[in-house]
This record gives sequence, structure tokens and C-alpha cells, in this order.
Amino acid sequence: MHTNKNSWDKFLVSFSTIYFFLLFFHGFSHHWGYLSSLNDIGHFDQAIWGAANGFSLLNTDIFNQYANRLGIHFDPILYLFVPLYKTYPTVNWLIAAQSAAISFSAWPIYLIVKDISLSEKTACIWSIAYLLNPFLISAGTWDFHPITLSLPFMAYALLAILKDKIKLLLFCCFFLLLCKEHMGFAVAGLGILYGLETHKWKAASFIAVFGIICLLIILTKIMPAYSTTGNHIMFSESSGQLSRYQWLGSSISEIISISA
Repeated sequence: MHTNKNSWDKFLVSFSTIYFFLLFFHGFSHHWGYLSSLNDIGHFDQAIWGAANGFSLLNTDIFNQYANRLGIHFDPILYLFVPLYKTYPTVNWLIAAQSAAISFSAWPIYLIVKDISLSEKTACIWSIAYLLNPFLISAGTWDFHPITLSLPFMAYALLAILKDKIKLLLFCCFFLLLCKEHMGFAVAGLGILYGLETHKWKAASFIAVFGIICLLIILTKIMPAYSTTGNHIMFSESSGQLSRYQWLGSSISEIISISA
């Protein structure tokens, strides 16, 4: 019996689409059933609403203090939701975006595995295994966090490395840097992986060094500038849970000197 080679493609698209609607329905019913919380979807909702109304990414109740989100976590990708909030302010945008980012990242994973294994069936199995990962399901059902938006960019970055598409890789690296302060490490790793895969070490070195430079600028310049303490808030004192790394030292340079 002849099997259409595109049947696995169609199966994965159907599976991912159903997966998306299940995640979205869970997030929608969770929030509108009064089960979501201030930590953290409430903070993101207020920050984006504030940005849409001229108050930047301001939170008014981060452990009983005013704070700009960029001084707590560097996730300016939240600004992408501002036009949507100007149209209609609702956390449904966040729930839908997170559900889509998780669900449809299965497609580039499918393309990667298919290219390596030359088997649509194997690629489909690995993609579904990704979607059924309990840690991923936990992330998709626990309110909203911007780091989940990095999934498609990371997946397509890996595909770009495999296909030697430098423009796509740079595009993905740019958006990865907007998802969280530590993503500079990921960009540096992608640069090294690009060099190992393509042997184009000039471009690979640029990406890796750029990732590290962005990491340092974000941690030592940008986040302290937005912090209420003038330093990275997680190294400060008297900020409750936000001071979680203060025991290591009061700054990154101090931590490095102590470690050395």
C-alpha cells in the first residue's frame, strides 16, 4: 500500500493545531475562571497596558514597590503586544501568543529532524515528543511568561544553522535577545554551533561575540538603569524575593572577583 509522503506533514500540522487550541482554551478558561494570579500574568498585563498608555513597562506592585519590568527582567519583546493592547486590551493576546509559540515550534523541529534522518515518520515522532514534554506542557498551562516566545526563534535558528541561512539566523538571534536577559548566552552558543556546522568562523565569531557583548550591556548597563536601586535589582538589598542573588555579591563584577 502506497503512503503519501506528505501525510506525516499533514498529521503534524493537524496535531499542532489541535494542541494550540487546547492550550489556548486552557489558558482562557484558567484566567476567566479567576485562577490566574498577579504573579505573573497580572504583572505582564499591567506592564503592556501601561506601555500602550504612555507609562512604559511599569508595574505598581512588584513586592510592594514601583518598578519598570526592564529593571527586573529584560523582556522588551512585550512591546510587540502594545499595538494589540491599543486595539483591545486583554490577556487573551498573551495566552494566544504563548500557545502559538509553543505549538507551532514543532514545525521547524520537524524540518530539522526530517533533513537529518530523511524520514518524515521519524521527524513527526520527535516533533510530537517535543509537544508532549511535561515541562513544555507545564510552561504552556502556567499563566504567561515571555521566555516561551523564544521557542520558535530558537527552533528556526537551529534550522537556519542546518540550512546555512545566515539572515534567518541573525533575525532569530535578534528576537531571542529581546526575550530575556540571559539569552545572550544562547546567541553565543548558536554562533559557535554555526561555526561548527558551516566552518564559516568569521560570521560565527561575530554572532558569538555579539551575543556576549549584548549580555554584558544588558546586565551591567540597561537593567541597572531601569532598576529602582541603580544596580541590578536582584543584587540589591531589601527588595524581597527580587534580592534573590544578593548573597552572591552586590554586582556582577563583585561576584566575578569573589569567585576568582
